Amino acid sequence: SSGEMSREQLLQFVRSGYRLQNAESTWIDASGATRFSLHNIVGMVEGGRLVRAWGTHRDITEQKQAEGKVTILAHALRSISEGVYLTDLNERLLFVNQALLTMYGYQEADLMGNPVRILRGARQTGIPDAEIHAAIHAGGWSGELTHSRKDGSQLRVALSTSVVRSESGEVIALMGVIRDVTDSKRAELLQDAVYRIAQAADAAPSLNDLYPAVHKIIQEVMPANNFYIALHDDQEDLMYFPYFVDEVDVPLPPMKPGKGFTAHVLRTGRSLLCTEHVWDELVRSGDVE
Repeated sequence: SSGEMSREQLLQFVRSGYRLQNAESTWIDASGATRFSLHNIVGMVEGGRLVRAWGTHRDITEQKQAEGKVTILAHALRSISEGVYLTDLNERLLFVNQALLTMYGYQEADLMGNPVRILRGARQTGIPDAEIHAAIHAGGWSGELTHSRKDGSQLRVALSTSVVRSESGEVIALMGVIRDVTDSKRAELLQDAVYRIAQAADAAPSLNDLYPAVHKIIQEVMPANNFYIALHDDQEDLMYFPYFVDEVDVPLPPMKPGKGFTAHVLRTGRSLLCTEHVWDELVRSGDVE
């Protein structure tokens, strides 16, 4: 029946000197649904015997259901791939999920209680904090920003914010959902660069006009203060450098392909991102000298 204590709880009541505090029990109502009760009981003992007891039995089903929903929501926020944070109304961090910690390279203790602007870093794009702050408190803000990881490296993110309201409609917290779009933005830039190089090739009156145009486009995608274009003459088996810009070195004369990195790219027909590890491996294998 509703509110009955279990045998274990009755034994606990006796063993604890006829007192029972905040003991929970479950029962099945007439519709077959599980319900929860909370018991607080005090017994009166005379002559070493229990003569009477009084207490309360309270139905806490709605509270338990709400707690269950909160638990499920917390697990969901921790499990999704997007970064999620909650702040108080002063924009101090109250919660961050694991995806956000991984995205930015922080530990939870690094962020809790700190202003959310710790994620924005020093290189936030030209949108003032005050403008974003006002939009968030007015209901929400969405856009792209450049943020900083803990190690100082930059990432491009899509941020969507909203207010969190209580059942009465009062704003009680602020929420942000962050998606790392660094790779997709880089892919867009590269695709655009390839398209613009093709346009420049059609529009340039001569190769001497095309080369600096290509250099300028490449500089918008990556650092390229030092840049050259090499052409290979199959008949003479010579490499020519019709365009050569370098902060230190002078333009190279025509030369036979040897075992340099330019010759390696021409020989393999594949692009090369030459990290320190790749450099060491190519030298070790004898492909380059």
